[in-house]
Amino acid sequence: MDGFPGKGTGVGDQLHSVGGSGRDPPKSFTKLKPKPGSGTKKTNIKAPKPKRSVTWSPASFLKYEESLAKLGAEHAATNMAAYSEEFKDSPQPGLSMRAGSSEPRIHPAASEHSRRLATFGISLTNTLSDVVIVYPCLVLRRQCQVNNVGQRYHYTPFTIMGVAFNLQRSQGFTCLWKGVGSYLMVNALTFGVESGLSESTKKLPKEVDRHSTLKDIAGHVLLKALSAGLVMPFYSAHLVESIQSEAASETPGIFYFITEGFSRLFGFAGVQSRRMLPFRHLLLPTVLYFLLRYILTNLLQFSILSGFRLREKRKHDQALNSAHPFSPVDTAYMSVPSTSRQAVNQVPLTTTISTSRHATTQYHQLLSNFIAQVITDVLLYPFETIIFRLHVQGTRTIIDDMDRGSGFLPVSSRYEGCLDCLSTVVTYEGKGGLYRGFGALMLQHLLKFSILKIIHLSLQLSSPTI
Repeated sequence: MDGFPGKGTGVGDQLHSVGGSGRDPPKSFTKLKPKPGSGTKKTNIKAPKPKRSVTWSPASFLKYEESLAKLGAEHAATNMAAYSEEFKDSPQPGLSMRAGSSEPRIHPAASEHSRRLATFGISLTNTLSDVVIVYPCLVLRRQCQVNNVGQRYHYTPFTIMGVAFNLQRSQGFTCLWKGVGSYLMVNALTFGVESGLSESTKKLPKEVDRHSTLKDIAGHVLLKALSAGLVMPFYSAHLVESIQSEAASETPGIFYFITEGFSRLFGFAGVQSRRMLPFRHLLLPTVLYFLLRYILTNLLQFSILSGFRLREKRKHDQALNSAHPFSPVDTAYMSVPSTSRQAVNQVPLTTTISTSRHATTQYHQLLSNFIAQVITDVLLYPFETIIFRLHVQGTRTIIDDMDRGSGFLPVSSRYEGCLDCLSTVVTYEGKGGLYRGFGALMLQHLLKFSILKIIHLSLQLSSPTI
């Protein structure tokens, strides 16, 4: 009875231990015919050969790891594609939660066309707001800064608003938008000069980022300095046009600032007096002002935007940690050995990049730029006042009376340079003379912040997950 299947430690137990099922013996087991004369059929079975042990070499082990990583990455991408197909008709793209469930829900990414359209719309809205809403505050601020005989310094927006109302009532609605045409043309001229210098030299990059080398950054700063120096005469002509009172002079032609720019560049007499400072005396402080403004604004914007991104990353990590159930992507990721998960991390998870996330990024860029401009304007306001007074000196400019908002008065000064202007203003006007018209700057940024909040509200309405 020893050879009867299913009893003791016979063939059945051996089949269970080797084959696993006990029904279908492996092919290596052979049945032998019984010897003649024996009364009972006896089955002799060959024992299976033991498997040869495999020794892993370092190269073989690395190949095995790579194959597992590739398999896990393909599995993750397949599951992500399945999730995208499942939720392709969802009205809210992005990462959300299913109703009545704690399992995360993944929506498909926004198209590249939609992102570019949103970026263009935000940029266009920001530019139009600067020209239509913010520019009058710029005109009021400049007239206060070059006025060295006024009794009211306008430190707050409340006093400057009354003056603006009186100016519009006496001179018309468009009196606060004088020089807006030359303002746009100076910006276009600056863009053209930078593009021409960058294309002609091939060594002065027009744009840099955090991955740029020190050589590229130095070339970019040199490009900004050269463009500021070349455009400076036309900027000076635009400055005079923006503060000239319409009650005491005719409206200048569309190309007035171009002729005045060349006259300032080559030192033609024109209507200027001998008090006008030569071009070479204004070049260094003006270029230094624009460079300080550009560098300080960009450094502050980069720092603030980095803080926003770090905060968003922490919030994103907390949201992922709170969604404890594993998705198919997490399961595929955890099935890969820890030494090979880097390949899975490189899978482009495009479905997590949604419209709401792109809109949040756009808003953070606008907000960081706004905060950087506010800080820069406050820090460089005294220097800007000095630069404006040096450019206007000797041009026989007549400005509006900023004490009452009606009437006009001439600009008369005898500054020898930046240091002489600083000492004269502090001596005769006090330190507050360097901050004349600061209320107009506050009003300007309050209006820009209101526009920024309107843009943010529109982004929230289009993407409720912000």
